[in-house]
Amino acid sequence: MSPRWPISIIGFFGFVFIALGEDQTQPIIRSMIGGMFFDSDHSYVAESEVKLPLLRREPFSLSYRYHEITPVLKRESQTQLLFSRYNLEADLTLSDPVRLIAIGGYRTTSLEDRPGSFNAYEFGLGVGSPLRRELPALEWSALVGGYVSPERLNSDWWADLHANWRIFQFEERRFLDTAFKPSLGLALDIESSNEGGHFRAMYKFGPVLELMSGNGNRARFHARYYVNDGNPFFENRYSGLLVGVEVNASLDEDTLFDARSQRQTGWLPLVWGQYDVGAGNDRALQRTELNAEIHDFSVADHPITAILWYESRQEQRPASGIVAQLTNRELQVFRLAGLAQPTRVIAEKLGVSVKTIETHRENIKNKLDLDSHAELVARAAQWLRENDGA
Repeated sequence: MSPRWPISIIGFFGFVFIALGEDQTQPIIRSMIGGMFFDSDHSYVAESEVKLPLLRREPFSLSYRYHEITPVLKRESQTQLLFSRYNLEADLTLSDPVRLIAIGGYRTTSLEDRPGSFNAYEFGLGVGSPLRRELPALEWSALVGGYVSPERLNSDWWADLHANWRIFQFEERRFLDTAFKPSLGLALDIESSNEGGHFRAMYKFGPVLELMSGNGNRARFHARYYVNDGNPFFENRYSGLLVGVEVNASLDEDTLFDARSQRQTGWLPLVWGQYDVGAGNDRALQRTELNAEIHDFSVADHPITAILWYESRQEQRPASGIVAQLTNRELQVFRLAGLAQPTRVIAEKLGVSVKTIETHRENIKNKLDLDSHAELVARAAQWLRENDGA
């Protein structure tokens, strides 16, 4: 993966930039980059999401959703992994406060700092707030589901909870030609999967200050605490504070195409994006692009616009060799064994018991046809040398 995020005018590192559709029934492109604080391993996180409505016949709708998350390590600014989720989502609105949700698709994590990947097909059911053309005071959804044909993954089920509550609404204000209305609330996201008999989750929670723009757009300033309690798709455990600002834009057709000649000056005049996919015999390619005009102001009577541009490209190939034979956890144990790490140290690093590491080690020996622990260590060390430290 090679994300790029040049920023014009705006230059404060450590903030999160997100752009998505204000109208929940319209296409959404969302991109984020944010600095991590109080995390010894990660410097920042990049995130993108695309939602494309395919069919809408009230009260039913069908859409395609793609979501990716990329944590980046402090060590040499190395990307740790690329988590990707591809889903078809069906929604049926039952009443004003509730809709039924059914999803089916595929999720995968490709390790970027060393060889390895793991994936599974998924299905799930849940409930949530209805999709609206205007944002409600409370947005929420709760889903549970299972995995089918997991590869190199010791997980059977998953559960997600998302909530955004706008608690306090303030009086309308103006900036240049744009009216905006602030609100203050809370956001919570929990994304979990089991790992054997253990519950593992990624938690994100914190306050949100939201500015609703007169151009049909919004900005959200938040300080969210991230805690990964071993969700297998995000690998090792970590936690940190992500301070951010989201940019949200209406994808109304007239607003987009007439913006150059008719848009108001002020907050968030225009956001647009592009999503491309392609596949061949031995690889798949995809590209997400976001362009956002965030903020207008005047310098010496000359109008200036702050612009954010973000691009993410991925190329995925099937795993082969040792990587294809071992599960993700076995690959972690194999790599650490090749670094001559003692069993107890490996257990501490992975947050599991010594007995669990010994079980993984026996499975590795059986899969690779090795007779002893010494052979396993030698094979792992050779593999590390051949893969530049993996």
